[in-house]
Amino acid sequence: MSFGDGENQQQPDRGGARSSGSGPNTMLPTTKAQVSGHKFLRRRVEHGVVTGDIRMIHDPLATRRRALIFGTVATVLIGAGAGVLAWLSPEPDPGDAVIVRSEHGQLYTLLDGRYHPTTNLASARLLAGSPEDPVAIGADNLAQRPHGIPVGIVDAPNNLPTADDLADAAASGDTGASAPSPWAGCVDFATGALSVVADNPEEAFLLDAVDDDAAALVEHEGAQWLVSADGRVEIPDGADEFSRAVRRGLGLGQDSAVWQAPSELLANWTAKPAFSVPPAEELPEVLEVKAPAPDGDQWWALLGAGDTPQEAHGIMPLSQLEAQILQDMGAQSRRTESAEVHRYPDAQPAAVNWNLPEFSPDLLDDAHGQVCAGGKGELVVLNHDAEPAPDAEASDPVQVSTVEISGAAAADYFVSTRTFSHGVASEHGYHVLTPSGRVHDVDGAEAMQAVGAPVVQDELLVEEVSWDLLRLLPNGPGLDERSARQARE
Repeated sequence: MSFGDGENQQQPDRGGARSSGSGPNTMLPTTKAQVSGHKFLRRRVEHGVVTGDIRMIHDPLATRRRALIFGTVATVLIGAGAGVLAWLSPEPDPGDAVIVRSEHGQLYTLLDGRYHPTTNLASARLLAGSPEDPVAIGADNLAQRPHGIPVGIVDAPNNLPTADDLADAAASGDTGASAPSPWAGCVDFATGALSVVADNPEEAFLLDAVDDDAAALVEHEGAQWLVSADGRVEIPDGADEFSRAVRRGLGLGQDSAVWQAPSELLANWTAKPAFSVPPAEELPEVLEVKAPAPDGDQWWALLGAGDTPQEAHGIMPLSQLEAQILQDMGAQSRRTESAEVHRYPDAQPAAVNWNLPEFSPDLLDDAHGQVCAGGKGELVVLNHDAEPAPDAEASDPVQVSTVEISGAAAADYFVSTRTFSHGVASEHGYHVLTPSGRVHDVDGAEAMQAVGAPVVQDELLVEEVSWDLLRLLPNGPGLDERSARQARE
């Protein structure tokens, strides 16, 4: 026992330091300094192997290591983002759509199995035969499909109503009698420039009606017309007694404001019969009846006056101005009582053989800026400072654009609140009007529907516009399928 114990005591300490106790051998923990020193020595060895320098003045390996880590993370994030984008928004595939739009905005129309580059949306819709909206197509999908030659109508409109716009218009449309479109042809007092105005019928505010007693004295090539709310009537030139009586009765003089209007604008005002008076032997007798207030004096024309009421042709009321002009032309007049007037029958309209102004109008002067011929042939004025009503239901702010027209058109300017091309109808058929004021003739109702006109109960819902107004604007190329199929360079 003692030998064994001695032998054990003589063995070297191979396990390192022992604990002070009598228990089994234990390892001391590695310190931070030892770990740091080990890492430093390892980096020093790496520097020596890679760079041949163990001085460790710089540590380029650490920079490379960080760059590798950051590059790997960035690559993973970019790849993941690209994958998410590709999943959420894959390359557009239009399927069997007839009208497509490339990533660069080029329109293509599918004809006979080939995609033909098309100049504009109007041509594409004519070829498609329906008011379709372009569908996006990716570059790869477009490259894989057969292509055809370029087609289309040059200068045809491109900013047409979308399918949603047409659906909204059809839903709110009414096939019954509607108010006329707020169109007008206007002339400027100072410059004589001719403008065509096309307001929005849903929020019309550019044109103002005039009072019933308002009128404009319009002149063209020496002839003058009195234009009022119900049309125009030619005024005598003042060379004879009747002409002077009419002009003085209307209050026309050398200082009256005269609007110089071209013949194209005159045609838009409704023409009324010229002023006339019967010969002296056929003049009626003018009866003046003293009436109590508030009615005031009354004037009557006794036609074919005879010795008895049975011999008279009838009686009809006159305005004070009419009575004055008849008296100036030599008609007999006398005062009487209302009882005598009631003894005569009413005259038939066919028996009246004169046409005289009923009152002296309030003439419009240069303060009104521009006078216009409205859609009904009436007199209206253009209000450049007008704004939409505050309660007007508008999805976007209304913008008024004034486009100067060049070329041989009669109009000098086109004033509009429209932001896209739209269809109209006149006595000459269907047309498309662009925001720049160009008129394109459309070949029939089917083509009009294809280009973009709402349909309500199998009827096209388009504005009715007088051709006398449309012809003031420049003409663009006609819109029909045959022209749209023509090849272009």
